[in-house]
Amino acid sequence: MPDRKITALGTLALLGAVALTSCQVRERVEPNLTMQYQQHLADSAPPARVEGDPYRAVPGTTGPALQLLTDEQTGRRYLPLALNEALYRALANDPNVHVVSYDPAVAYEDFIKAEAAFDWIIDANTSYNRLREANRALRTPLQTEEFPVEIGAIKPLVTGGQFEVDYKYDHRLENYPVGVLSPSSEHDIIAQLTQPLLRNAGPEVNLANVHVSKLNYAIAEDKFRSAILDEILQIQTLYWQLVQARENYQIQLELVHVTEQLYERILARGPLDASRVQIAQAIAAVETRRAALVQAMRNIGDIQDQLTSRMADASIPLPADVAIVPTTPASTQRVVIDAADQLAVALKYSPELAEARKAIEVNHINVMVARNQELPRLDFTGGLQFQGFDQHIGESFEKMWQFDFINYNLGLAFQYPLGNRAAVAVRKSALYNLDRSIAAMQGTADQVALAIRSSIRQVNAGYDAIQINEQALRASIESRDALDARLQIMGQLTPETLQLQLTAQEGVAAAQQALVQAQTDYNVGLASLARATGTSIRQAGIRINESGQDYVRQLTDRVKTQAADQPAVPPAGAPSPATVAPPYHRPWYLLPAPLAP
Repeated sequence: MPDRKITALGTLALLGAVALTSCQVRERVEPNLTMQYQQHLADSAPPARVEGDPYRAVPGTTGPALQLLTDEQTGRRYLPLALNEALYRALANDPNVHVVSYDPAVAYEDFIKAEAAFDWIIDANTSYNRLREANRALRTPLQTEEFPVEIGAIKPLVTGGQFEVDYKYDHRLENYPVGVLSPSSEHDIIAQLTQPLLRNAGPEVNLANVHVSKLNYAIAEDKFRSAILDEILQIQTLYWQLVQARENYQIQLELVHVTEQLYERILARGPLDASRVQIAQAIAAVETRRAALVQAMRNIGDIQDQLTSRMADASIPLPADVAIVPTTPASTQRVVIDAADQLAVALKYSPELAEARKAIEVNHINVMVARNQELPRLDFTGGLQFQGFDQHIGESFEKMWQFDFINYNLGLAFQYPLGNRAAVAVRKSALYNLDRSIAAMQGTADQVALAIRSSIRQVNAGYDAIQINEQALRASIESRDALDARLQIMGQLTPETLQLQLTAQEGVAAAQQALVQAQTDYNVGLASLARATGTSIRQAGIRINESGQDYVRQLTDRVKTQAADQPAVPPAGAPSPATVAPPYHRPWYLLPAPLAP
């Protein structure tokens, strides 16, 4: 009996050791700031609306209120807005970013689901069975009452097998023909191990779904970063377009102003030498330029609406009777760019390239699994059972540990489909997908390289255009001033000289607008280059995965800091709001003009 006991315990220990060594080493992926960002959205979005106004969010629901100021000359309200603040507001509130940001949360739960396939499973069941059967041999009914109880634990193994331990208890009452109830109790402990030896064998194959889910989670985060980069580029482009639109408005406003002055001079000279043709010519120029001014004002409103809709800020209701006044000056400093260096930066930071690399990894895993599925199926099974039987519960339990009744089982199961066509087709399909992902990676790299080179050309061309248009503007101003001086000396007004003056004014305005366009192209080119290399997030001072701070709280704290630096009500004796927050940085070439509404 001691030999049987030692053998039974050794066999049970061996099965348990195999199960424990096959347990999964958990690869935890902690929820990062993307997940915390989602929690913030779930807690705060959508923001409540003011009763009776579906466009206005309740103050405080989308971050600290922005400081609206009033121009003392016109009485119009305006909002001084820096580029970084527009970025923070848009990233925190834009619904387009919110929609994409749910994908990493879903992918993370899929990863948890894949990992949970190796969790312990506890099962238990019990029942009460009463049978009353006729016994033909004894010609008397036979009654049996049974009360079975079973408790077990199942552990799926990363090696592809399964370890199961069950405890069973069965209590029976049987009514024999003599009319005596005969109780019986049975206790069993059963350990069973199944392990594939070829197909579905090994941690690499069985953890493939976990690794793929982990990669899909990383891919979802790359797509979220890509959406953040796109949003940053859109906000930067709209911001510089708004700067351009306001500059063009000022240029057109000044052009209307000087044209009206010319018209008044012509009217004043009417008794001397101004003809009806000259007066009509001046009126046509004034009205044409007023129409262009109306269009310039419309462009400001269209771009401002796009910017405010993406910011979705409670301080700027849509439609808004508030002018957005950019305060960040456009950059005109020369930036020396090395194409090879920018390509190296893109290899490190571009989310599109990172996503393509992870897609190749996923397909490599799928190919490995597909090759394993081509192998024959050969499974090993082994089990051990201890049994104790007696009329009483206690005695049957004690007898189980005497190891008088021990059962063993060992087995092998083999299976292989003739031709194995399905597995071969799956393997070939996985190889095709791998080749396709490699080709997609090459195409993505080419697209990133093209975007980088195009952005570099836009930046260089924009800077060169700034230099050229500055010279052209100086020449236009000198030509206009020389013509004005000449006309003052001549003192004679003719249709030809009037047309020369109008053309000179148009030339100065066109040169100013060309310079503004070159500056806009230059700054948008810099933003596009940062988008192509994937560095827009870092340049904007936004961190998503580099720290453990809450993403939206980081944005909100930054906005709070900026809001705290600008009090809503100036203290007594302070300069007027228009002086504290100038409309925007005006380049040297813009003549003095009233603040545009």
